[in-house]
Amino acid sequence: MLKIAARNPLVATLALATLLGCSESTGAGETRSGAENKPVLMGNFAINTGTVVTNQDGTSMNIIDDYVLPAQLPNVNFEVFTIHLYAPVADDVSTAVDNVTIRVRRTDGTRTNDIFQEGHFVTRTTVNGQQYAVYQLNGFYNATAITKANFANVTFDLRLSYEDEDGVSLADRDVTLSVYQRQ
Repeated sequence: MLKIAARNPLVATLALATLLGCSESTGAGETRSGAENKPVLMGNFAINTGTVVTNQDGTSMNIIDDYVLPAQLPNVNFEVFTIHLYAPVADDVSTAVDNVTIRVRRTDGTRTNDIFQEGHFVTRTTVNGQQYAVYQLNGFYNATAITKANFANVTFDLRLSYEDEDGVSLADRDVTLSVYQRQ
């Protein structure tokens, strides 16, 4: 699968210009930021473009598992699933997201095939003093109805890659963002 930045030449050009304008060389004796070793964050979950507030459950370096209560889910057929990945970055590293898969599981145990539609870089932002590259990931589903009555969870699996300012690969991380319905 192609890297997200490669799918939209304008976004790739803007991201490259941003990275080139912000990069600093790390010379001998300087300490790297270590951004590639910091935990990811998850934010802004939506179903059919309507924001759904999630509640934090489990987190680790590369896995975030949030839950929603039935009252927090919309009363419609679920077709579009959107999440924002916050990837830790710094001036000495850049990120790319690829190998994205999105799957929805129903309460009867069945699950969809991969419904990943598209993803893109949104912005750089700072949260609690840490810089993050924000990526939006979207999935689209229009087969057998998924509603709050049969929705169990949605998972967003991806590969997050880090490179230094010279293009040298620093790390590849498998990341899972998940939202499940708690009864």
